[in-house]
Amino acid sequence: MTGGPAFPLHWKAAISGPVTDMSGRDISSGMSLRDYFAGQIIAKFTNESAHMNPWWDGGERAAESAYRVADAMLKAREAKS
Repeated sequence: MTGGPAFPLHWKAAISGPVTDMSGRDISSGMSLRDYFAGQIIAKFTNESAHMNPWWDGGERAAESAYRVADAMLKAREAKS
């Protein structure tokens, strides 16, 4: 479950072919909503009182926790649909 793209490029249909970066990867769909949610969670705890959160270690544990929260957010989002 990714939640779909966070910032899709809707103008893709107006051009011919996929939108790619310099290495040829298709970037037209942008990042997933799951990645965006996890990034926002990490940013919150990096910028505010990170040292006061018991799960924050700035590494794998923090990333795993952020994705667990992101997954819960996506699950709640789907339940409302």
